[in-house]
Amino acid sequence: MRRGEKAMTTQQARDFLASQKVGRLGLCHDDRPYVVPVHYVLVDDHIYLHSALEGKKIQLLTCNPQVCFEVDEFCGFETAEEPCSFGTFFRSVIVCGEAQLVCAPQEKCRALSRLVAHCTGRQEFTLPEYSVERTAVIRIDIHSLSGKHHVPQ
Repeated sequence: MRRGEKAMTTQQARDFLASQKVGRLGLCHDDRPYVVPVHYVLVDDHIYLHSALEGKKIQLLTCNPQVCFEVDEFCGFETAEEPCSFGTFFRSVIVCGEAQLVCAPQEKCRALSRLVAHCTGRQEFTLPEYSVERTAVIRIDIHSLSGKHHVPQ
């Protein structure tokens, strides 16, 4: 690790992951990477996100469910006398896991409700049935999680 960087504990990494709303989903097909930003929510040992029912993300997940998920926060620059000694204050977490489409109606509605509450802060709402039907929900089962941070003292 570079000067000032520290590994996060598992709990620090989970807390940071739970606090954010946008992450980057890394997919792979035919040895070609594809990364897409997504809204998400952490629930227990799963990351839930939503998608259109069709598209590149769904196509790639169907071909290869192994994914990487990344969340970061830029916290500013660390200045120094010499430009090459500058640094970056940040937090970042990387998750490796397996993704699958959620088909069970109860799990799908519960995940969408948690996602809406997490991203909007609203706790009181009703999900229209037509919206649930035309939305794909993806669950990432977390296999590994690691994080690093370098934050101002």
